[in-house]
Amino acid sequence: MAAAIDFKLAFLVVGVWAAFVIFGIAQEGLTRTKFGADEDNEGEQFKFTTFLVLLQSIGNSAVAAVLLIASCVYPQVSLFCCMPKCRIHCDCADTARRPLSAAASPSRSG
Repeated sequence: MAAAIDFKLAFLVVGVWAAFVIFGIAQEGLTRTKFGADEDNEGEQFKFTTFLVLLQSIGNSAVAAVLLIASCVYPQVSLFCCMPKCRIHCDCADTARRPLSAAASPSRSG
């Protein structure tokens, strides 16, 4: 089971790195290209990189929020198990949806 978690972590890390590299290449191409060039005009470079990064951050936050909500509602399709504060218990070995019950939660008296 630990090997599966290690593989999943490595897969996610590589995915994040790949996304950053692809975004960096795309942003570099966007900021170095001269737009509006013709015979009379040399063109102008894209100057609003801060706004571009802001839009990317807002988009990333929206996607993360949707995925976190979806992983609580549908834990069987989640990349992570046993998320704290979810109202649905996801046992890492058994991804069936089971609501938390008072009998299943540990006792605090003692």
